[in-house]
Amino acid sequence: MSLANRIRVTTSTTGTGSLTLSATGVRDATNGDFLAPAEVGTELANRLAPYFITSGGNFAYGMGLISTNGLTLTRDPFEMRWNGSAYTQALLSLTGTSTVIISPGAVDLGAATIGTDLVYRSGFVAL
Repeated sequence: MSLANRIRVTTSTTGTGSLTLSATGVRDATNGDFLAPAEVGTELANRLAPYFITSGGNFAYGMGLISTNGLTLTRDPFEMRWNGSAYTQALLSLTGTSTVIISPGAVDLGAATIGTDLVYRSGFVAL
């Protein structure tokens, strides 16, 4: 899994296929500038990265492959989506302009509660 800081872009891709990502990051003065995958070069090229997509009132998350140029995200066929009423394990059908954030989710980092055990995918650490 590859991670990079501040990756947030838009896509006008519709449907359930691979996403064509904007070559420029979403610029947001409130939260600081975000970068586009193309701006981080080799950090994400040809690597799996966790993503979060919002499309209208719906969202999805999964692990996808970033292309060599950083402008295509091949989505996880097992992504989890919220379709307005329930979570399901299926690709979210995108409509209009959607936002894509390359960022780990809780499941990628493990789960923890202060004072209890911290479990990682690759092992176990007791706190």
